[in-house]
Amino acid sequence: MSANKDTQSIWCLIFIVRISSDSQTQQVFSQTKRKAEENTNT
Repeated sequence: MSANKDTQSIWCLIFIVRISSDSQTQQVFSQTKRKAEENTNT
């Protein structure tokens, strides 16, 4: 079940990045990605 949730999160991030690639969005993306990696490590 958690694997499915991770896949949804990944697709959500890809979707956000594709919509807007300005610097602010990139910043938010890397922050979100770092958060997601921290959640995966726990």
